[in-house]
Amino acid sequence: MTELDNLKKKTSPSEILLVVDGMSGQEIINVTNEFNDKLKLSGVVVTKLDGDARGGATLSISYLTKLPIKFIGEGEGDNALAAFYPKRMADRLMGMGDIETLFERAVENIDERSIQKTMNRMFLGQFDLEDLRNQLAQIAKMGSLNKLMKMLPINKVSESQIQDAQRKLAVFSILMDSMTLKERRDPRVLKAISRKNRIIKGSGRSEKEFNELINSFEKGKKQVLEITKMIKSGRMPNLSKGGFKF
Repeated sequence: MTELDNLKKKTSPSEILLVVDGMSGQEIINVTNEFNDKLKLSGVVVTKLDGDARGGATLSISYLTKLPIKFIGEGEGDNALAAFYPKRMADRLMGMGDIETLFERAVENIDERSIQKTMNRMFLGQFDLEDLRNQLAQIAKMGSLNKLMKMLPINKVSESQIQDAQRKLAVFSILMDSMTLKERRDPRVLKAISRKNRIIKGSGRSEKEFNELINSFEKGKKQVLEITKMIKSGRMPNLSKGGFKF
């Protein structure tokens, strides 16, 4: 602590932030107060905030130490460090989602022109596996599915359901990566047994998983076409059926 105090005197930093582990429980409060007494902290960075319970602990840290939380870490990726907004965290804990953060991540990571192009292809019935692959890659840039689900104001989805969906997305991506561009652009050619077997072998996945990808893709594409027809006829589409099932 003496070395840190000497460093502070020599450098006169404008900010002194303490990085604490969000899984440390009550110990965080004691550690933070000790550092604050010696160094006069300007704020705290809380890491490992991947779960709702630890999100609640984060709000407690700010209240009990009287220090502002400047940033939070929600993972190990380069996009896992985010500015902390108390209201957004509280809304998320109350099941109200965090649309503001979700929108910000979308703006930062998703190519608007690419999305528009894909939407046009969907409504023209031209959506293919290459489009799906590209969109999954862009969504992945926004963070894990677990994080994204917590930002949506929807009924609680179980951890096992989220993990299952995350696993399927990863498997689908691996399968599509093992296809040629021609196969992704024209999925009809995948009916050939030789192509199917080559992709399964090359990806290290099972025939069941391959069939699940194709069935999900075809079902989703069919539903989009049905919605398009209803919109063109002036009817209100029923969106409760959902789209691609993962």
